[in-house]
Amino acid sequence: MLLPSSQLSMPVLIVAALGVAAERPAHVATLSNLHAPVCVLYDQDQDIYFVSNINGAGTARDNNGYIARVSPDGRQLTPRFIEGGRGAVRLDAPKGLAILGDELWVADIDTVRSFNRRTGRPVRSVKMPSPGGLFLNEMTTGPDQAVYVTDTRLEFHGDDASHLGPDRVFRIGKDGAATVALEGDLEAPSGIAWDRVHQRFLITGLQGTHIFEWRLGTRSASPVWKGVGGYDGIVLDGSSWLVSSLDGAGIYAIRDGSEQSIIDRLTTPAAIGFDPKRRHLLIPSFEANTVQIWLVPDP
Repeated sequence: MLLPSSQLSMPVLIVAALGVAAERPAHVATLSNLHAPVCVLYDQDQDIYFVSNINGAGTARDNNGYIARVSPDGRQLTPRFIEGGRGAVRLDAPKGLAILGDELWVADIDTVRSFNRRTGRPVRSVKMPSPGGLFLNEMTTGPDQAVYVTDTRLEFHGDDASHLGPDRVFRIGKDGAATVALEGDLEAPSGIAWDRVHQRFLITGLQGTHIFEWRLGTRSASPVWKGVGGYDGIVLDGSSWLVSSLDGAGIYAIRDGSEQSIIDRLTTPAAIGFDPKRRHLLIPSFEANTVQIWLVPDP
């Protein structure tokens, strides 16, 4: 079901028909009937969006998580494209997503699983090396054709969460072998993105105020930005970073040495995605059980 933009709190300016660029992001659609969605990923080849749904607690091994296929206009094409408990699929609490070749990679508590992104069939499951993953979160691919996944290192006791360091980023190579690529204090790392212009990874701190940069071949990361904090997802739009903030309850654009709120009063904005073809920003909310689609102006 699509919710009308009138239900959203932020006014929008739509002036494209007059040949003038929108000054603020404009709401396109809200996709509901989801179950704790936490990540949205654009598949350029298929021109669709994948949405991971925890469908329960973030660390529950209940095998009822699922991934939906969604059209760019917000229609659910295959509501449960990959579903835990169906056939040979194991999927407990899927979070971050990444695409490498024909595989859709999924972070699932302490295991990274991959599926054929066209058929949904399971391909492989990869456990993290000792001492193992604790709260595998968001993912990206690097220039070395490997998959990288953050371990936010959260342990839950009811509604209370404890952060257990040290924080880690794991690497999964083409052969499926997992290694610890980065370890240290990353303020509970969540989002991760590859910045090809500056040849670095950008990593957000969920329980701090920093965004870190980390370069391949090094064993430590350095703070590169300090702002509102509580950063979850991050996507790159040219020289701009678009980040979701749980502390700020919104989306922030970081560019030219400044941080600006561009969409506010959001409920738990998580691992955002970006469709550069349409300039769609894709915002999952695990508490509202929705994904909002916004048109963002070219910076």
